[in-house]
Amino acid sequence: MLIGQISLNISLCLYLIVFFPQLLLNIKRKNTQGFSIATHGFLSLGYLCDLVYGFGCQMQWQYKMVALVGLGCLIIQHCQFYQYGLNKKSEKNAYWIITFLSLAWGCFVTFAICCYHPGREFYDAIGLSATICWTLCVFPQIIQNYLRQSTAGLSLAFVVLSIIIKICDMISAWILNWDYPSKIGSVVFFCGGIILLLQVMHYAGKLKRSSVVAYC
Repeated sequence: MLIGQISLNISLCLYLIVFFPQLLLNIKRKNTQGFSIATHGFLSLGYLCDLVYGFGCQMQWQYKMVALVGLGCLIIQHCQFYQYGLNKKSEKNAYWIITFLSLAWGCFVTFAICCYHPGREFYDAIGLSATICWTLCVFPQIIQNYLRQSTAGLSLAFVVLSIIIKICDMISAWILNWDYPSKIGSVVFFCGGIILLLQVMHYAGKLKRSSVVAYC
């Protein structure tokens, strides 16, 4: 139990800062190109579901705070997409679809909780929805990196911190006996994070080799 609490507190601290490297990179580049808007959408919906799941299932206060902070950071990044990105029609469409789905989902859940006072099954379904979002969120980014043959626009610090966080989450989920949505989601996201890290290393090395060849 002690190890689970320690890993929970470590992940809490890292969750509070994990999005900042990406947000700062977006500001520095004045561009959100390179960060998949689909990944952003899945993360946003995932954090929305986690927020409801955490409060509905009376999870530890750290879990609830993580959901609140993460959702706040994603709202900031959503504004950055609007300000810096949306250069293509497909990106604009995706942006407004994500906006609509997030608002609609939030209104639906609020209405259901306030009017029907749902039981544990409802919150388990929300937790499963969050797991699905965590399962899917890394794949659009991985695919986009492959198609662009670049990870420019994706913060290395964000990727590394995400991997460390998911290691802590896996430890906490199994030792503290969280429900299976939390256990499965952390494992899948960790595997996706490793793939992203390998992509960053591969394309950075490829760019370096190209620069050397050009210099020669």
